[in-house]
Amino acid sequence: DPRAHRASRAHPPASRWCPVDGTLALAGRSHGGDRRAARNDGHRNAARPGWQASFPECPRARIDEAHRIRDTMNTMSTETILSAVPCLSEDDLARAQRELRDGHLLVVPTDTVYGIGADAANPEAVAAVLAAKGRGRQMPPPVLVASVDAIDSLCVDVPEAARACARAFWPGGLTLILRASPDLGWDLGETGGTIGVRMPNQSALLRLLHDFGPMAVTSANLTGQPPATSVEQAVGYFGTLVSAYLDGGPTQGSTASSIVDFAHDTPRALRLGTISLDELSAVAGVPI
Repeated sequence: DPRAHRASRAHPPASRWCPVDGTLALAGRSHGGDRRAARNDGHRNAARPGWQASFPECPRARIDEAHRIRDTMNTMSTETILSAVPCLSEDDLARAQRELRDGHLLVVPTDTVYGIGADAANPEAVAAVLAAKGRGRQMPPPVLVASVDAIDSLCVDVPEAARACARAFWPGGLTLILRASPDLGWDLGETGGTIGVRMPNQSALLRLLHDFGPMAVTSANLTGQPPATSVEQAVGYFGTLVSAYLDGGPTQGSTASSIVDFAHDTPRALRLGTISLDELSAVAGVPI
């Protein structure tokens, strides 16, 4: 009947997209010998043996995961991602340094968690780091350096116990709070004349620090949220607030560095992280 044929063309079968495998299934089509009949009447042939197996339902968890991956890809499509595995290319290294010189923010991999940072000598850039995290000046970021020798460039009155810990645990997960050099002139926030210093054990980041200089870096997360352990998680936190993301792959863990205050009379642990109190006390030669 020509009229029936025209009706079937006017009302094409509904389609259903499966976000897991990207296939498009036509509700009015089946497989095998009865394909023509299914196409003509616009309905599924529920009587066909094995029909359900031809159109498997996507489990809710798999659909949600597919949506998450899709949303992450869409989010990252506008971000600048620089591969740091196993190291930065010369072009990407130059790009990262240029962003820092221009006062922009970077997300960088470390040996603990991902960090968000900027040129430590640029007060506007440091303020932007704190603003991106939703943090005030009362919580100044530590400074990442490329060598143990940087201590003498940034700090004064460094106790021998602190030097011993730096020699033993750097590069690694230890942040030292020391007295800042009065001639430094950096504005990292309300530091009370102190500065947090750490040498990370991450080769791509160490190369950047060696070529550019110290960076003010704090964990890559919004205040109250867990630190990013992947570049995708960092992108989800900061988006285009960060000019470039250095992708070092997933971090080995989610534990931040240990922080020890050596700027006052008695050494004191401010945060327990990847290095235990027993290890620190044994190396320092004094109880911590």
